[in-house]
Amino acid sequence: DRVSRSLTPEQMESLDILARQAVAHFELRRGTRQLIRTVEEHQKVETALRNSEAFYHSLVESIPQNIFRKDLAERFTFANRKFCATLGCSLKEILGKTDFDFFPADLAQKYQRDDKRVLETLETFETVEAHSTPEGEKLFVHVLKTPLYDSTGRVIGIQGMFWDVTERKRTEEALAYERDLLRMLLDNVPDAIYFKNSQSQFLKCSRALVKLFGLSNLEDVVGHTDFDYFDKEHAETAFADEQQIISTGMPIIGKPEKEARPGKEESWVLTTKMPFRNQNGTIIGTFGISKDITELKRAESELVLARDKAVELARLKSEFLANMSHEIRTPMNGIIGMTDLLLDSTLSAEQKDFAEIIRTSACSLLHIINEILEFSKMEAGKLQFEIMDLSPREVVEGTLELLAGSAPGKGLEFGCFIQPKVPRLVRGDPGRLRQILTNLIGNAVKFTQKGQVIVHVALDEETETHVRLGFSVIDTGIGMSKECIPRLFSAFTQEDGSVTRRYGGTGLGLAICRQLVNLMQGEIGVESVVGSGSNFHFTVVLEKALESSLLSETENLLTSRRVLVVAASDLTRKIMTHHLDSWGMEVRVCSSGADAMRCLRESHGSQLPIEMAVMDLDLTDMDGLKLAGLIRGQEEWSVPGMILLAPLGRRLDPGVLKDLKIRSCLSKPVKQARLRSSLVSLLPGAVEPPEMSPSMHDANVLKFSRSWRILVAEDNDVNQQVALRQLKRLGLEPDFASNGQEAVAAFERQPYDVVFMDCQMPELDGFEATRRIRAIESALPESCRPPTPVRIIAMTANTMAQDRQECLKAGMDDYITKPVLLPELERALSRVSASTARCRPGTEPGSDPFQARADEASQSTGSSLQPGLGHDNRSGATGGGVELDLPVVDRAVLDGLRGPGDEESRELFRDLVGLFLKDSGMKLEAIKRAMEEARGTDLIQAAHSLKGSSNNMGLRRLALVSANLEEAAKLGDFTGNATMLDQISKELDLARLSLALENTAT
Repeated sequence: DRVSRSLTPEQMESLDILARQAVAHFELRRGTRQLIRTVEEHQKVETALRNSEAFYHSLVESIPQNIFRKDLAERFTFANRKFCATLGCSLKEILGKTDFDFFPADLAQKYQRDDKRVLETLETFETVEAHSTPEGEKLFVHVLKTPLYDSTGRVIGIQGMFWDVTERKRTEEALAYERDLLRMLLDNVPDAIYFKNSQSQFLKCSRALVKLFGLSNLEDVVGHTDFDYFDKEHAETAFADEQQIISTGMPIIGKPEKEARPGKEESWVLTTKMPFRNQNGTIIGTFGISKDITELKRAESELVLARDKAVELARLKSEFLANMSHEIRTPMNGIIGMTDLLLDSTLSAEQKDFAEIIRTSACSLLHIINEILEFSKMEAGKLQFEIMDLSPREVVEGTLELLAGSAPGKGLEFGCFIQPKVPRLVRGDPGRLRQILTNLIGNAVKFTQKGQVIVHVALDEETETHVRLGFSVIDTGIGMSKECIPRLFSAFTQEDGSVTRRYGGTGLGLAICRQLVNLMQGEIGVESVVGSGSNFHFTVVLEKALESSLLSETENLLTSRRVLVVAASDLTRKIMTHHLDSWGMEVRVCSSGADAMRCLRESHGSQLPIEMAVMDLDLTDMDGLKLAGLIRGQEEWSVPGMILLAPLGRRLDPGVLKDLKIRSCLSKPVKQARLRSSLVSLLPGAVEPPEMSPSMHDANVLKFSRSWRILVAEDNDVNQQVALRQLKRLGLEPDFASNGQEAVAAFERQPYDVVFMDCQMPELDGFEATRRIRAIESALPESCRPPTPVRIIAMTANTMAQDRQECLKAGMDDYITKPVLLPELERALSRVSASTARCRPGTEPGSDPFQARADEASQSTGSSLQPGLGHDNRSGATGGGVELDLPVVDRAVLDGLRGPGDEESRELFRDLVGLFLKDSGMKLEAIKRAMEEARGTDLIQAAHSLKGSSNNMGLRRLALVSANLEEAAKLGDFTGNATMLDQISKELDLARLSLALENTAT
């Protein structure tokens, strides 16, 4: 404005033009900048749009869902890769086409109906569809469809997606199924089921629990606790249990609980409670189930009463069996005893046959009674087993020898084959094992008229502590049919009625065998063919035992020794070869005397001649005695040592055997130990066998013809007569009492050395009578008391284990069963005779003949012979170690115990040796236990007992170390006991070996 006032109009016009141009230029520049900004913003939008579109396509193409778009004509306008892959087509092949080009008509129509509904309603369509694959598998697809709009909001088609939800659907169905199962369980199970939280509040429960609480709805229980429904004591116990489960995670399983609810009857439940965990494994409560056992508890109470009644009935049955055994065996005692006495008298041939028939029938009846009683004990569960060291070979050979002797007239061959791997010693019950073998071998003998009876023993299985032994008893008898085998081991069963009538028996033997085998953890079975024999086999499990290696040393003496076996029987040759091979001997075998002579002649010309010959008495071309004579007559030969095998029961003249230089004559079936001992005796430097002694009867008369006072308490007149005559045969005159009262009165009048006490007598039984006699002894002043108590020996028909224990508990010293046979009576008196004689009041020690004989034995052995129960044994030697110049066995004492050389005395000696072997093992175990537990009194008693029994057997070294241990224990010195125990174990092994060899040589 200032400028315009000073300018001309022309200048003003030019200036105006210039100003307008300036304004225009400014506007142009501003517009240009705005345009540039607009273009830049547009470019940014386009870039964002492209990026967004790229992101969209990337998302659409990468997500696992199937995505598609359609126009209003139902033609596909877009499909992602997943959809293309699902259809198996490319995008180009899909665009412009409809559902009818890719799906079955029914599905295409359904899809288009769904599309039409979306276009009409403009609402989202969502569903889960089920489909089936060509393989028949069911699939589930989740489908989602919505309208498709353009930028103006106009509907131009539909867009959709779908994806596979088969796994989710299956999970949902499974959950629904589980939920339904739980609900069905909770609604229908009769037991109370419940879930509780950490505060023991109910979360869910079964309808049975709701009903128990007297409610109608399940929801009424939720949130409540046991305190709302049970008395305080039960609720507190339940709460404590549940909190313990929550804190420890340890369940309670099968807990009997008494439930008490106010105003309700008392009930019992069996409760199981478990920790209730969430998906993470965290314990959030408990759940449990309670089963009503009220009726079961009532039944249990009734069963207790019934059991008590059954126990009482079993006791009554046991008493009945014992009484029946007594009542039956008592007259049997008279029958058998009187028959034995009758057979020893002068009879005609016919009378003797009749008496033999009576005795055989009575023994058969007694055998049946024993089987029934044994079976009854098994049924009542009263059968007991002893565990001790046993030799399988000795059990088998002893049983075979015993039963072979019962069938001399049949001419059967007997033998046994025992695998070398079978242990020499095991631990078990030898009596029960022998009982099984006796039944099986006895049946084999009974049902075999000709041929063989063979026993095989093998080691079937072995662990660190036990062995399973397999036994087979094979015969060539009548056999049996397949139909009878399944019922063979049932009680009172035989093959058929005709067999029962022909062979007799109760049919209990095999049933007893089966039960015994089962109790010994084994099995029993049989294979058999009619007319071709049978093979009974069984297994038993036995403990291992500590074996002495000393026996193998005697076998080593026979290694590489050359021996000739001469036998016509193939079985005898096999058995001999089996034994001899096991000892490493070089064996040559011949079947006839001529072959044997030829073999010996050839051997004589060789550098290694035959050193020994084992010959059977019965050969095909000559007998063994003639063969021995031929061998003996060859003076130019180096005559081998000869052993003769003879059938059991065949008696040969000892003078003839001696003249022929036959060192041993062994009865068949030959025991391996006897054969080994006889072969060892043939070795250079061996001791000659002892001479034959007088008869057993003469020895018994010498043994028992003394001023013993014997009392027999027996109420049965016949049994009194049997006892009288049996004792008279032994040179003894007994007194008699008819009941316990008379026995006590008789003992009060005068002392007795031995009392045979019947256990069941009227007025006063044997048990109470024994207790009163022991009381009388105890009440005597010390000066008048005899040094040795009266020996009371029970005589009873009862054979139950508890009967024996009752006898010992009452104060009896020994036990023999009815019917009392003479050998058993002799053995009982032998046990008395080996003890120190009683010094009666008013007599001087040594005035009694029995005492004098004991003194003589004491002088020869250096110790008193006192094997009786509870009697004093004082060793004549003391000192810390074993005197090496003492023999292991004092032969003078042993020969005195062996007695005469007949079979009966030999059997008695073998029984005595077996008894010592068993008892000494038990005493050694008792010593070990007493030492381990530092029980001085028990140690003194065990050592004392072993010392006495060793002295009585002539085992002076063993007696000496036992005496040393006893004296050390009395002085309280236990420092050297371990060394003494080793000495005792060593000496006991030596003693066992020596006695075993003496036993087999007897």
